[in-house]
Amino acid sequence: LEKGIDPIIETLEKLPKQQKTTTKRNRLINYYKHNKDRMQYHKYLKEELLIGSVAIESTHKDVCCNNY
Repeated sequence: LEKGIDPIIETLEKLPKQQKTTTKRNRLINYYKHNKDRMQYHKYLKEELLIGSVAIESTHKDVCCNNY
């Protein structure tokens, strides 16, 4: 993730095509290509921002449940 999502897309595109997995692989590649502007994890890590839903869920639980 240090170099962004492009190396992952490139790796997926280089995988050998197999009848059972090609459709799923292509869907994944398309998903990454269409959402790569939102997948700037390397930038978030440099800024020491939290990545993932765990931090949000934990905060939600603290705010929601500690008020009672």
